[in-house]
Amino acid sequence: MQTYSGGGGSASEQQLVLMHPDGKGTSDVVLTVPADSSLSIRACFSEADEKKRAGICHDEYNMAATLSLSGGGAMPDVHLEVESTHYPRGVSRDRDSLAMPPLKKRDQVWETDKACTYKRDFHFDAGQNRYVTDKPLPDACSFDQG
Repeated sequence: MQTYSGGGGSASEQQLVLMHPDGKGTSDVVLTVPADSSLSIRACFSEADEKKRAGICHDEYNMAATLSLSGGGAMPDVHLEVESTHYPRGVSRDRDSLAMPPLKKRDQVWETDKACTYKRDFHFDAGQNRYVTDKPLPDACSFDQG
């Protein structure tokens, strides 16, 4: 697990639940995927750091996901689209921001995180009683994991 000095974050997930019309009120979670997340990590620890970072003293990471349904039938296919961004340009949770060159004006923009921006299609597998995908979600992109 990674630890950070200062900052904060949040993460939420979305679930699809299969409700059984058996009169007993039973249900099964058949899909759990990310919904959204945000993370702010302190990046300045001195006046020199603040100068090097052009006054931007937190790295910011955001993710938003959208679910949509397609096809007919009792269990339609599910399409997941995830967009992840970070600020300023070039930062990464896997690297020390202070090891980067000094920030310039051109770095003071939100940048798409291509490794964590993705699409997945899910179909219902009756044998497993859940939605499955042929390609797993990228582990390194979860904000609720170290």
